[in-house]
Amino acid sequence: MLVLKTIVAVICALAFAARLRQLIVEPTANPAALASRKAFTLALLLFTLAVLLDIEEVYKALDAALGSIRIADLVMRALVYALILIVGVVTARAFNSMLALWLIKGKYGKIAVAVAGTVTATSFGFGALATDDPYDSAAGIAYVLAWQLYAAYVVVCLLSALLPAALTPHTSRIRQVAAMLCALGCLVGLTYPVARAVEAANDTEGLFTDLLKMCLVVLIVSSSTIVWLSNRPQKQLSVGGAKP
Repeated sequence: MLVLKTIVAVICALAFAARLRQLIVEPTANPAALASRKAFTLALLLFTLAVLLDIEEVYKALDAALGSIRIADLVMRALVYALILIVGVVTARAFNSMLALWLIKGKYGKIAVAVAGTVTATSFGFGALATDDPYDSAAGIAYVLAWQLYAAYVVVCLLSALLPAALTPHTSRIRQVAAMLCALGCLVGLTYPVARAVEAANDTEGLFTDLLKMCLVVLIVSSSTIVWLSNRPQKQLSVGGAKP
């Protein structure tokens, strides 16, 4: 699993470097496109950091540097919340879904992320990670479910935009492929909480859920990258409205 996570981290880092280069050498006068490019470039950086933190050796080194009180896990949760929000907003804009954008970025989206973040921080303070298995306590279960439920909320919002784009017959082939990859990544994300709960109940090591996480990352990054690469000669992405 270490090899797989390292490969995924390298893929994310390379994608981040390519998108960062585009920001520097290929500026755009379109404010919406520029904002989306910056947002997804940041998302790729966060993907890289999140995957690296998911590597046990990296996690332990950071946790030791922060006092060995599991602060590294809280840092990872913050990265995950930021990733879910940024990817959700950029994807909703890219596929011209005002409904998904409103649900993620609007009033209900702000309430959802605020509640999830508060529950995460509070449960951590109440000893959610006092043991190696967070499912051993109520605080631990709340800590785990908070980010999973928020992720599920954003995923459902995005599927309302991705499925029509993937299934509409007159949509461009590149747009369809991008939508299918992203939708598949969202569906993988929906299966993660169930798979993790089953692993916890059976006291297994979490190999399957690790594979799900890496698969999700690759699908989301590929969804954006395939469109970006397909339009490199025009030096412009075209996945609907704003370009991710």
